[in-house]
Amino acid sequence: MRCTSLSFLIFIISATLLAAQGNEPVIKYAGEDNRLQARWEWAQVKSRQFEGGYWIGYSIRKQMRKNYYVGTFHSRRSDRLPILGQLIYGTYSSIHDEESDDMSVEDAARIALKLKEIDHENKMMEKEAGMLIRFDRQRNMAEFRTMTLDMEVDLRHAPLLWLGKVTEGESAEMIISLFERLPEDEGQEHALMALGFHEHTQAAAEFIARICDEGKTQDIREKAIFWLGQLQDDRWLPKLIAIAENDPDETLRHKAVFAISQIESEKSIETLSALARNDEDAELRRKALFWLAQEAQQKSVPTIVDITYNDESTEMQEYAVFVLAEINDGDTIPLLIDIAKNHPNMEVRKKAIFWLGQSGDPRAIDTITEIAQLK
Repeated sequence: MRCTSLSFLIFIISATLLAAQGNEPVIKYAGEDNRLQARWEWAQVKSRQFEGGYWIGYSIRKQMRKNYYVGTFHSRRSDRLPILGQLIYGTYSSIHDEESDDMSVEDAARIALKLKEIDHENKMMEKEAGMLIRFDRQRNMAEFRTMTLDMEVDLRHAPLLWLGKVTEGESAEMIISLFERLPEDEGQEHALMALGFHEHTQAAAEFIARICDEGKTQDIREKAIFWLGQLQDDRWLPKLIAIAENDPDETLRHKAVFAISQIESEKSIETLSALARNDEDAELRRKALFWLAQEAQQKSVPTIVDITYNDESTEMQEYAVFVLAEINDGDTIPLLIDIAKNHPNMEVRKKAIFWLGQSGDPRAIDTITEIAQLK
């Protein structure tokens, strides 16, 4: 997945009560039955000893970029919460461990350079991501969270029943089974994000696709459409195209356009081009054209130029000029110069002149100077 790819893990060890930072106890599963369902049932029985709320969590392993994180981290050390991996394992390395509120400017610069080096390397590595479900005092599911284990976690002083590492398939099946019992805002939306990290699991992809149509609220359907696009799988283009073209909800149609743009394929480029040229919704056409240019860059130029000269709407022609000026892969200055000099619509010519002026390109300045002298 993108993030935009936008991945997760398993672990089994003796059942031990840790006195962790923030005073949240972590109780680890120690049974012999490694099935996730058996561990979950153990946690439900164990949780009866707690009068307040509690958490159940587990992890999956995923190949991720070294610099890829999911979760929260405070820049000020004094504001920080415990690192999830440190709660689980006792120690867990993080580059942010080197930071402190009283460190020197030089130390801050060295850490920044190290982070930049990691970002530049863009290396893939196996990382753990935790799936955490919070239960309230009435034992109802109240919250779902996904985070890499090198991020901070706020357990709100409630105990964590840790099930260990599980397979991606087991995790996807568990999240799907819990979905309807989760609250919409703090639960289902986050569960869809978590399923988006299970991109190699067919069940997760099929469930996200189903929620695109069957989600109980607009927000839930919107999140499902987003994560379906993040799977970057051509198989789901027909689903997204159908939503973009036919869904009665305008907002969801527009969200589907962005999701289509996230799937890197010739078919997605063709789809965005067709939507930009032909859809009856003017705002959807603009979004399709914008994302076509952002994702396809030079491959989008023929469509943009065609709309600039041949669309029936002056407003759409002007927007196409803006989109053309935004392309940074290749040289579009000559095309903008031609529009500024020769387009039959004066309003479109003025738009091209404006964006040429914004470019700072010497050829653009020469053209603007030439046009000004001809008046």
